[in-house]
Amino acid sequence: CKHPPYRAIIHNMQRLASQIIGSSIFSVHAGGKIAEVTGILVRRKDLKVQLFAVKPVDNDKKQFLLSSDIRAYDGNRLIIDSYQDMSEEDELIRHHELIKDGGKLIGSKVVTQSGKHLGKVLDFSIDTTHHFANKIHVRATWPQRLIHERLIIDRSDIVDITDNKIIVRDATVKAKSTAKVLPA
Repeated sequence: CKHPPYRAIIHNMQRLASQIIGSSIFSVHAGGKIAEVTGILVRRKDLKVQLFAVKPVDNDKKQFLLSSDIRAYDGNRLIIDSYQDMSEEDELIRHHELIKDGGKLIGSKVVTQSGKHLGKVLDFSIDTTHHFANKIHVRATWPQRLIHERLIIDRSDIVDITDNKIIVRDATVKAKSTAKVLPA
């Protein structure tokens, strides 16, 4: 009886970015922990998680891991083949713009198309199969916090992402034209 690849067993799920940052990176080749995730870089145009910033256990040099090099997410660790999957910034020429930009969603301001400030991104969920940010978790501004602590906004409601803010669709409620108005 042959078992399916490790990727097929654990890889299909959603994870919060906050659960991934701080996770260990486990190498199948080395048979142990080789690094720790320190950040997640997301391409703004389509919310694709491109890179993970990592800190190797044997040195303090910042390195990066392509999301496509992750074999699986197993509890509190990311499984990769080997140490060679991690790269330094100068080796990632195609991703230089993203690294320079920072590609961080956490801390970004969130506003509606009409300009209403909703809050700041606290976290976001990642589809670990395709490596896309699916939902952003927004800490509401002070007056709105009395009603709800967090807003969860789906990627389909995001209109644009600029350097300093995420623009989302305005929430609209359509009233029926046949609705009766009660007298005062």
